[in-house]
Amino acid sequence: MLMQLATLAGALFVGVVAIALVFLLGMRAKSALVLNPLIRLQRAILNPREMRSAGTPGAYASVIRHRGRISGRPYETPVGAVAADDGFVIALPYGSRTQWLKNVVASASATIVHEGHTYQVDQPEIIPMQAAESRFTTNDQRSFRWLAVDQALRVRRVEPGGAGERLTDAPRGEGAIHEPCTVVRDFRPEDRDDAIRVLAASFQGFGPLDQVVGDDDKAQDRRRSMYEMVLKEGTKQTVIVAERDGGIEGVLTYADRPDCVPSARDSLAAVRIAGPRLLPLIRDFRIVDKAHPRTPHRHLPALGVRPEAQGQGIGGLLMSEYARRCDEAGLEGYLETVRWADPSRRAQERLYERHGFAVAEVVPMTDDWSMVTMRRPAATTSGG
Repeated sequence: MLMQLATLAGALFVGVVAIALVFLLGMRAKSALVLNPLIRLQRAILNPREMRSAGTPGAYASVIRHRGRISGRPYETPVGAVAADDGFVIALPYGSRTQWLKNVVASASATIVHEGHTYQVDQPEIIPMQAAESRFTTNDQRSFRWLAVDQALRVRRVEPGGAGERLTDAPRGEGAIHEPCTVVRDFRPEDRDDAIRVLAASFQGFGPLDQVVGDDDKAQDRRRSMYEMVLKEGTKQTVIVAERDGGIEGVLTYADRPDCVPSARDSLAAVRIAGPRLLPLIRDFRIVDKAHPRTPHRHLPALGVRPEAQGQGIGGLLMSEYARRCDEAGLEGYLETVRWADPSRRAQERLYERHGFAVAEVVPMTDDWSMVTMRRPAATTSGG
């Protein structure tokens, strides 16, 4: 009996390996014998499952809405859309044979639901993956190389209704609505008070900072003092903000090495703010300093979105601008964040991964959270 079971297990293992090998070779060779059944499986079983969450904040997949080029019927398909400078790029693991891609190319337009927002797009263009791969996560890039994914679709974001507006937040199946555009721009001196309020509010419940500012009645004042120090006049950090309807909704700060290393003056100010909570601050400084890259990089110490505006894609817009600037400067990205023990609280880490960051190190801090360092490779260019 044991011999029979062992033989059966061996046969199953060989069968699984054979199927995996056929899949890998078929994908790499773009064989119709492999791709066509996979496309049918994707359409019949996998897509309906992905559509349950696609397009919502934090979801892996976005939604592309398109019309049949012959029937004119509307369709929705989950895709892995990644924000680019003025639109989106979508990997094409099946090449150019999918129906949704043919529909989009034929109509030269589509609608993408991404991070809870809805965008009209046009000018579809199939481009080499080499021109788009820096937009994807390190894990995605590795998968693309394994499966020989060599093409991507690039589409341009449209601003309907004239300058200053965009299509956004329309629930599926209902009429589209318009609202003022969210503009990502450089920080101005008059933004300071609003930006401090946004950062102080958005970092409530953030483990490392809570250890420094405490949890008493004065904690919010100390948290605000921390960000007053960050946004003081003459700071070496670059600050970008997301403005909507005249108000600051999100703030992102970054600094290039060596300006990202806290000065002695800033360290003393942090010590004064910490007061009796000095020991956790010293411990955190040591851990952060040990993990900090010594090579040229662009450090992102703070990304905050006003709590009432969270889940609306504002963090993604700020991250897209940060990633664009890193690529433009040819610099590696670096940040520290928190990984909560509760997996449902890891949306921030997933946001960073969607913009090219990968986990470099995980340092346990308490039973509830660990510190995670993440790095984003510098963009590379190939000579012509």
